[in-house]
Amino acid sequence: MSSKNLYQDLILDHATNPRNKEKLNFFNKDTEGFNRLCGDNIHVFIHANNSAIENIGFLGNGCAICIASASLMTETLKGKLETDAIVLINYFLDLVKNKSKEESIKIDKVNQSSLDAFKSIVDFPMRVNCATLPWITAETTIKNKNKKFNIEDYK
Repeated sequence: MSSKNLYQDLILDHATNPRNKEKLNFFNKDTEGFNRLCGDNIHVFIHANNSAIENIGFLGNGCAICIASASLMTETLKGKLETDAIVLINYFLDLVKNKSKEESIKIDKVNQSSLDAFKSIVDFPMRVNCATLPWITAETTIKNKNKKFNIEDYK
């Protein structure tokens, strides 16, 4: 089986069986993100303690790419320090926007392999916002920036 097929299977699995798709019983940070062009909406809930993401969940509706991305995002960020989570978020955003960075980003191979499943999104420009919405919502939540935002306004 090719790596392309493995990546497609991973995305399909997360889209049809999303992990952590729930409103947490206890959370101390949350943000709602919207993609008006596609109709995606994601609400991220984080329970952080001592700058660590103890638990993370999401609710929302969206296309398969958005839901798969949100599911993978929660699996990736759960248990991470918030500073490490921001590094992973930036890695993912650069990956799907096809931005190469001069400096090397140190992330573990397991996370890199899973996140690389979304590499091909760059070939579908209309889907970049679908894939990035959950990650930008998580970043906004971690940084306590806004309670609601539209991805089209994200800078």
